[in-house]
Amino acid sequence: MSDPASDQEFSRRVSALNEVLDRHLGPPGPQKIVKTSPLPGFGLPKVLQFPPMDAFYVVGDDPAESLGAINPLVERKNLLKMQQAVRYLAKTIRELHVQTFQQLVDECSALGDLSGESSRDLMPLVRKDPNFWIYFWGAAFVLDEVVDKITPSISDHIETAPVAGRRNLANVTAIESLRDIWEDRKKTPAPMNITDAGPFADFLIEAFEALGLEGNPRAAMDSWREYRAKYPR
Repeated sequence: MSDPASDQEFSRRVSALNEVLDRHLGPPGPQKIVKTSPLPGFGLPKVLQFPPMDAFYVVGDDPAESLGAINPLVERKNLLKMQQAVRYLAKTIRELHVQTFQQLVDECSALGDLSGESSRDLMPLVRKDPNFWIYFWGAAFVLDEVVDKITPSISDHIETAPVAGRRNLANVTAIESLRDIWEDRKKTPAPMNITDAGPFADFLIEAFEALGLEGNPRAAMDSWREYRAKYPR
């Protein structure tokens, strides 16, 4: 569900699920507009617009990210690799000649743009702040110390974060997202159980078919309920 084979398959699932949602729950409501209080010195309140929940909310969900679930073993390995990489980077930067370091900063500051998917979010920040690269490479001098300081807290988070276990995360995430849409459109709490027959059961069965999910929605509901009992939202 979270990684469709193609844009065409993604669109097909969105279309199929939207048909199920509209037929069982009615059309989506209007866009939600929320005004936030301004921060001191930052002017007028900000207006946030939230589109109504639809199939994109379900089809586009990353299961692990949506549920906050992690694989502790993988995370611990990645944290260790990051520590090692940061130590090597910071040590190497400190060994650069001061003129070489200054040239490094100057060349980065002169960059007009970067190509590639990973740079899209970075470049607006770079353009807005002419001192970005000065701060960046300056921080790199002590990045190993920073990471060493915060590693214990990150390790604690890894130990206490939700663990997926043997659950089918795609199915559990679908249950959670579909329940949210049920509640958003019907303005009533979604059932906590699936009976043998009934509107909620029919809705989930057809939604799972539209999403191309394997497995029993009832079993997925049980798994979701156990997960949320252990790891509340």
